[in-house]
Amino acid sequence: QALALDPENDRAWADLATLRLREGKTTQAMQAINRAIAIRDDLVLHRLVKARIHLSLKQYEEAASVVFPYVATRAHEPRPVRDELESILEAIRAAK
Repeated sequence: QALALDPENDRAWADLATLRLREGKTTQAMQAINRAIAIRDDLVLHRLVKARIHLSLKQYEEAASVVFPYVATRAHEPRPVRDELESILEAIRAAK
């Protein structure tokens, strides 16, 4: 509904991506998160959702490439972002 009112709402697209991922609809999830990133590419949270989608598809290298640019600067991110980043990195390590 939020997207009907404002199709340029990046957070609504990211929320839709998360919902679709939870439903197991990874193609739709990836489309939604790519739209969110196209609207606002500076939010790390959008990249973390994208990495989670890659993880669900067992695309570990792709997930790593999405989060790798943020590893060095994670100390400057809010705690929830750092925790999610660490969780994704741990999932990538465990898969190898």
